[in-house]
Amino acid sequence: MLFNHPIVQTFVQNKLIYEPFYSNGQSGRYIREVCPALDLFHEPVDFFDQIHHLDPQSTVVVSNPPYSKKQEILKTLLDLDMPFCLLFPLNVIGRKFFIKLMEGKEEHLQILIPKQSIRFEQMNGQLIRSGPISFVGCWICYNPIQVSRFNPHSNLVYI
Repeated sequence: MLFNHPIVQTFVQNKLIYEPFYSNGQSGRYIREVCPALDLFHEPVDFFDQIHHLDPQSTVVVSNPPYSKKQEILKTLLDLDMPFCLLFPLNVIGRKFFIKLMEGKEEHLQILIPKQSIRFEQMNGQLIRSGPISFVGCWICYNPIQVSRFNPHSNLVYI
């Protein structure tokens, strides 16, 4: 899991972790189970309403968001200069919309690629895969506040 990695722990340290896409609440339960010391906000509220009430200085958005809304979610977070770590298919970083959104912000961007396959669950809690997933996932992380990154020598980090 993302939070178990030491370099990620420094990114979220002393921050409110906002996991905005509630679904069945399982992701919040999992985060609380593996990292009980984190300050987590994970409630069934509308992301696009709630995000404007949070302070970018003290909040990090961490989620596996709905891919159907990826452009709107990324634009909203970048417009607010809100730090985030979002799980997306790796091919998102090569898409025209992403390149345009990130233009001029590259120094605050890092891509974290897990060394192990990511496990996903359906809404009912049943594991969707029994073998490899059909795409490579990555954590797209943006931190406009803190220039220090997970790895100061690279925008691409294998975790």
